Amino acid sequence: ISFGLISSVSSMIMVSPRILRKTSAILPVFSRIKSEDGVIPKKEIWFTVGIAIALIWSGSFETILLYMGIIIQFFSLLCIIGVFILYIRNNRKSEIPFFPIPPILYMAIAVFTLYSLAVSKTEEFLVSFAMTLLSF
Repeated sequence: ISFGLISSVSSMIMVSPRILRKTSAILPVFSRIKSEDGVIPKKEIWFTVGIAIALIWSGSFETILLYMGIIIQFFSLLCIIGVFILYIRNNRKSEIPFFPIPPILYMAIAVFTLYSLAVSKTEEFLVSFAMTLLSF
């Protein structure tokens, strides 16, 4: 779990300010924090840091880890579904060894994990799901 979270967090740190920069072009609310194009997105990075600090102060480590875990598990499941979409679009050719066993196995574990969390931690699961829908 730790290695998965570390890789996810590091990718979010690199991608979040750039997504925020593009979002500011679409939503005027974020235009005040937009850095100039072609430079390091400092304003966006600091905004992301502020959100991260607010999340850290808002709850316990276990709660934050649970919310993040649910959301990351959901999006990793969507990524694996994307593997099958690419497989169909590429005329049923795949470079994954023993395809489709590894993606199906991963999907089964992800679905089981999400189901278990939905049953045992229903409130946290629903909050994570609501946050995900809000982000869309």
